[in-house]
Amino acid sequence: MKILLLTPLDKNNCTHFVVQPLGLMYIASSLRKRFNHEIKLLDMKVHFMSDDDALKEIKKFSPDVVGIRSLTVEAAAVHRLLRRIKENHPSCKIIIGGPYTAGSSKRILDDSNVDFVVIGEGEETMCELIAEVEKGNRFPEISGIGYVRDGAVVFTPARSPIQDLDSIPFPAWDLIDMESYFKLPGWNFHISKHMAVFTSRGCPFKCAYCHNIFGKTTRLRSPENVLEEIDILYNQYEIRELKIIDDIFNVNKPRVHKICDMIVGKGYDLDICFPNGLRGDILDKTTLQKLKAAGTFEITYAVETASPRLQKLIKKNINLPKLKQVIADTVEMGIFTKGFFMMGFPSETKEEIHATAEYALSSRFHRIHMFVVNPFEGTEIADIAAEMNINMDHEKLDFVGFKISPVQLSEMPVQEIKNLQFKTLYKFFLDPRRLYSTYRCTHDKKQLFLLAFTAFVKIVFPSSKGDKFIRWFFIKMYDLHEFFNSIKPWAFCEKTTKENNVVIEKRQ
Repeated sequence: MKILLLTPLDKNNCTHFVVQPLGLMYIASSLRKRFNHEIKLLDMKVHFMSDDDALKEIKKFSPDVVGIRSLTVEAAAVHRLLRRIKENHPSCKIIIGGPYTAGSSKRILDDSNVDFVVIGEGEETMCELIAEVEKGNRFPEISGIGYVRDGAVVFTPARSPIQDLDSIPFPAWDLIDMESYFKLPGWNFHISKHMAVFTSRGCPFKCAYCHNIFGKTTRLRSPENVLEEIDILYNQYEIRELKIIDDIFNVNKPRVHKICDMIVGKGYDLDICFPNGLRGDILDKTTLQKLKAAGTFEITYAVETASPRLQKLIKKNINLPKLKQVIADTVEMGIFTKGFFMMGFPSETKEEIHATAEYALSSRFHRIHMFVVNPFEGTEIADIAAEMNINMDHEKLDFVGFKISPVQLSEMPVQEIKNLQFKTLYKFFLDPRRLYSTYRCTHDKKQLFLLAFTAFVKIVFPSSKGDKFIRWFFIKMYDLHEFFNSIKPWAFCEKTTKENNVVIEKRQ
C-alpha cells in the first residue's frame, strides 16, 4: 500500500512562515513501525506548490491513501484540492486530520470527497485505520474517527490520549528535505539549521479561544527521551536551533530544570526559542536562568488581554502584574521577548481594549503581535458567539490577523480595533528605549534587517506575490550565509597565527 501524507498550502494565509510538519512526521514514523507500506510526505508549503504541482506529484506516487493535515483557515484550499484528487484518483481514500477536525468534523464530512476524519492525536488512530482500509472495511469501529454511512454522519467513541509519549517513535526526519526549511523564515527570522520539537502534549488550562487538540491533561516526555532526540538532531542532522512548540513547556518546573541541565551537561552549542508554550506567570528567575544557560535566546508570552474581568471570562486567568515582572526579568537576562495580544472578545468594552493597548506599550516587550478574536468552530468563544446569534462564515475567519475579521463580538467595531492596533504598533516600535533594547537583545542582528524587509514587502505587495518574493530573498540569504560559513576565512588566519607561534617558540 502507498500512503501519501500531505500538508496543504493556502496562499492567502501567511505563506512565508514555514515549520516542519511534526504531526505528519510522527504519524509516518508510527506507520513505519507497524507496517511495511511505502510512505511519502508532501509539504506544499515549503515548496510553495500550486494545486497543479501537487497533483503531478500525487500522480507520480499514485497513492492508495492520502492523509491531509489541515488548519481551520485552510479549509477552502483543502476542499478544493481534495476534490481534484478524487477526480483523478477516485479509488484513493482521503483522510483529514489536524486542528480543522477539532470542531468542524461534521462540516468536513459534508464533503463527499472525504472518506474519514481523524479527531485528536493521529498516531494510534491512523495505524488502526490503515489496517481497516487495507481489509476493505468502509465503516471501521475504531475509536477517534468519523465517516458517512447510509447518508448519516457517524462518529466513533473518542480515543483516549496517548499516555506514554516516550513510546512514540521519533519523527520521520528523513521524509522531509530539511534544507528547504532552513532556507525559509521561521517565526523569528533567524537563519539557522533549525527543527521544531514537541516535548509534551496537552495543557491544563482551559482558554476559551483555544482548540482542544491534545486535551486538557498535560502529558510529558521524560527528560532522557527529549535528550535522546536532541542528540540525534545535533549529531546526525547538525541541527543548531530548537523551536520548542509545546502547548505548555513549563508546567513541571523540575522537568524543565533537568532538561536544561542535561543540555548544558552535553556541552551543546544550541540556540533555543519558544514561539509559544511558556506560561509567563508561573516562571521564576531561576527557571529563566536555566533556560538562558541552555541556549534560549527568544521567548514569546501570550498576554491576550489586560482586563482582569476578561481573563476570567476567557478562562486564561493569568496574573497580569506577575507576568509584567517576568517580561522585565526576561529582557534583563538579554533574551528577546515577544508578546501576543487579542482584542474583540465577547462583551469587551472600548475601555478594556484600550487598557490592553496600554499594557503592551508600558511593557518591556521587544516585539508584539495583535490579533482580532476569531470564534473558530469547536472553541468556547464560538459557542458564546452562537449564543449572541452572530452568523459566522467559518471559511472567512482569519487566523493570521492581516485581514479584517468578519465577526464583531465586542462593543468596538472591528475596523476601529484594527485602527487602534495600527496606532499602538506605531507607538510601540518607535519608542527609542525599546529600539535600543531590541537591538541589544537581538540574537543575530541580521534578524532585524530580515524582519524590516519582510514587513516592507508585506505592505507593498499583495499577499501571494509578496510571500513568493520573501521566500526567494530568504533562500538567497541562506545560500550566502552558508557560503561564508563554508569558506571560513578566519580559519586561515588561525592557522597562520599557530604557525607563527611555532616559529617563535623554535627561535626562543
